[in-house]
Amino acid sequence: MSLTLRLATSLALLLTVPAPGFSQVADEAARDPQAAPPDPGRPIPIVHPPIALVGAVVHRMDGSTPRQEVVLVEGGRIIAVGEGLEIPEGMEVIDIDGFHLVPGLIDASVLHDREHDALYISHGVTLVRDSGSSMETITERREAERERVPGPALVVAGQLLDGLSSSSTRAMRFGAADQVSPRLTGLAAHLTGLARRDQLEPDAYALDYLSVSGQVPADIWEEIIRVGHELGLPVWSALPAAVPLSVAVELGLDGLYDLGSLLPRETSW
Repeated sequence: MSLTLRLATSLALLLTVPAPGFSQVADEAARDPQAAPPDPGRPIPIVHPPIALVGAVVHRMDGSTPRQEVVLVEGGRIIAVGEGLEIPEGMEVIDIDGFHLVPGLIDASVLHDREHDALYISHGVTLVRDSGSSMETITERREAERERVPGPALVVAGQLLDGLSSSSTRAMRFGAADQVSPRLTGLAAHLTGLARRDQLEPDAYALDYLSVSGQVPADIWEEIIRVGHELGLPVWSALPAAVPLSVAVELGLDGLYDLGSLLPRETSW
């Protein structure tokens, strides 16, 4: 997804920087004190003025020694990082001497709540992986929604996939392995249809991956992995109790939620 790619090459500032777009709202209010306050439900125009960050120590996290470098940002994306870079004419220069720049942090398992967006950004978290809170995260993933507060980029799974005994009221529940293929392929087709209805790219509402509960029966779990891969979707899961780690490796499970799954049987941390 474009947001994932953008944030993967972005840097998180460990200082407070005004959110893009909000300065325009503030300027409008300053010019006209009688103006009505901005509607919080109205999308804020996404504006990324070109800036040059100078003076900070940049941590590339690639094994190189952190050092003072210039960071050029245009269109919301970093276009160059280096020592002594020539700053293009018209670029706003922001002196952040004494601060450090690091790649944006990633929270790999959350149940996303938009009320937490500002908290994530203020602590340098620029990408979060929602582990199956609800289908609403698909629309929350859109760039306009992410820029509203702003908030971190979202990697979404839609609903958690689980068995009939699931305690989640929002999970997609399966009672048998033969239900997996028609329901998941049907969901993928439905999301593609919604995107076409809204005149968007076919994958605008597509899931980024599948999130599976560790409580799902083993045969259903295996079928979800198989069908997910047929649909081109990575599959993340806690490891079901009856399934050894070697089976997860053989099936090509893409990610584990629970580090306890790496421990030998009958042991704990």
